[in-house]
Amino acid sequence: MDGTEDELAEGFSRSKGTNATYCGDSMLIGNYANTLLNHSFNVPTYIRHGSNSNLFHSLADGQVTLGVAAYDQSTARIMNTTRSNHPFKNILVLQYFPGKDATETVASPSGEVMVTTQQAAQEPHMHLCEVAKLATTPWFALTDNYHVINAPVTVLMDHSDPHMPVPVMPYAQGCERADCQASLDQASDLFGVRLEYHHDPYELLFSTRDARDFCSSWLQAAASKSWKSCELTYGPTADDYIAWKISTNKTNLIATPKNKAKYGWRAWTQRWTPAPMDMRQCRVQVYGLIEYDHALGNITSCSQYVENKFTCKADPDCRWIPKFQSGVCVKNWAHHYARVHKPRRWRKFKHSRSAFRRNKRWYRGSLAQEPQHDAENVHEDPVHFMQLMRSRQEI
Repeated sequence: MDGTEDELAEGFSRSKGTNATYCGDSMLIGNYANTLLNHSFNVPTYIRHGSNSNLFHSLADGQVTLGVAAYDQSTARIMNTTRSNHPFKNILVLQYFPGKDATETVASPSGEVMVTTQQAAQEPHMHLCEVAKLATTPWFALTDNYHVINAPVTVLMDHSDPHMPVPVMPYAQGCERADCQASLDQASDLFGVRLEYHHDPYELLFSTRDARDFCSSWLQAAASKSWKSCELTYGPTADDYIAWKISTNKTNLIATPKNKAKYGWRAWTQRWTPAPMDMRQCRVQVYGLIEYDHALGNITSCSQYVENKFTCKADPDCRWIPKFQSGVCVKNWAHHYARVHKPRRWRKFKHSRSAFRRNKRWYRGSLAQEPQHDAENVHEDPVHFMQLMRSRQEI
């Protein structure tokens, strides 16, 4: 990359490139390794390391709807992020509390966003199916008002199939968490398919046409079983949807799976607060205090600074990473560990082998108590919010 290639020479000259422009430690050299890349966006780097199997295209903005379940009035945070860089030009907000219907147009960096707010006609646990019924685009994604749009973000497609994130390992021996296992068990009970992976409903792109057929089948499979009486653990889930597709031989219409830990997956939305606990008195509680605390422990202030470079850099616990049109704010783990795990001072001439062993144990034990920042997928099923013991105020 010295500007001598005919195809690149004109642009190299126009940008006043030199012999040092693409030196080995330049920020213009991109080692993307297993990162999922986007054909639809021209990155300002020379890609030295990448994989053709990780190249996708962006789904056109007008082809996807974001269905937001508004379980209470704390909708300000997600509404603020509708002005960020994201692919959802149609946002459908279904309210599960008394509110007003409204339609507004919001300006975003990539164009206008149409936000439609209306009262939900079905119970909260049927959110997936109500969005499928109302969506006017070929595809839709789901979230709720306890999440914000994780901008900048795009929806990646492999030709006609969406990218589908899957966990690190298949659940050959079942999930470690009760909520995950309950979701897989429900899919198996309803459609007779034992899934190897759990699918987060907020990370899966749904085909609107297929989802409508799925919802009809789901109602037939669920028959007279009641969610309120705990005969059903969840309403329609992403696991149910995938199991239904497999049971009806629609496997060619599912998605292109990628390991979300290995390939740098970024979810479209991220939580700013955990969903309230399930207040049903079920024999087995799948989203109680333990799961709530787990979700809370994996939320940082950094994730709330959506495309806000200056606020992010002002927070010493956070680090700003330039990315695509803007950037992302992430946890500064180096600062965190330096602050929390400040080394003990050694007394002069008091060093001993036993003291050294004790100090090693202190480091090893304290690190184990830190939040696991890659374990963020507690399966919340926020369908019980009409039974909340406390009300939330507008943020």
